[in-house]
Amino acid sequence: MALRGILGPPLPMMLTPAAESRRGDQSLWLFLSLYLLLFAFFIVLNSFSTFDTGRRDAVINSVLDAFAQVVGPGLEEDLGGTTGNQFQARRFQDAVTDIFEAAIPLAALKVVTPGTRMEVDVPAPVFFSDGSVVVREPLPMLDRIVATVSSPPDGIRYELAIVAQVTGEAAQPLPTDMTSDLARVGNIARALGVKGMPPGTISIGMDRGDPRFFRLIFYAIDDGSRVSSTTPFPSGVAQ
Repeated sequence: MALRGILGPPLPMMLTPAAESRRGDQSLWLFLSLYLLLFAFFIVLNSFSTFDTGRRDAVINSVLDAFAQVVGPGLEEDLGGTTGNQFQARRFQDAVTDIFEAAIPLAALKVVTPGTRMEVDVPAPVFFSDGSVVVREPLPMLDRIVATVSSPPDGIRYELAIVAQVTGEAAQPLPTDMTSDLARVGNIARALGVKGMPPGTISIGMDRGDPRFFRLIFYAIDDGSRVSSTTPFPSGVAQ
């Protein structure tokens, strides 16, 4: 129904407040009805679905197999698994991390075996100027390494292996003559010795890898075992 004006087109009929309220309630109920209809639809779909436990177990087992070596026995397991040994494992990892936090904030520390072995690749320019085999001075990072290796907890000793990485295929034999890479890694070890590195706690070697980085491998070893760490060099040079 519309009212016709005197000279113009029909005027729309104005809705009363009560009519507008009823119109809004109808829109709300329509929205809720559609929502409930979708909800019921997904319930029906879920009732037809089945849970494949075989696939779930296969995925879980594959993940466990892939990470078995990463979460393998740590220092606490080697020494009996007591709370104190877990603390020692955490202390070792925190100590190694602290060495590089200030010196190389973006250094990628890798926990190879929790609590017993950590690795870090340090860019060659941190130790040497371009083309030089002489270790930079001063280099506070070396002092931090010496301080950390010199102060392990009771019953534990820390050791360090320094690896010069060279290019080439893994199957190729490593150089055996005095190359600049071997001279550099030897000079890093000597610089640490001059700063007070405990005797018998440092070794050097060569391995295939990125020559732009020196790899530092830190070990935490049960001092009662009397077994030294073994550096993973296929045919490296140790000192």
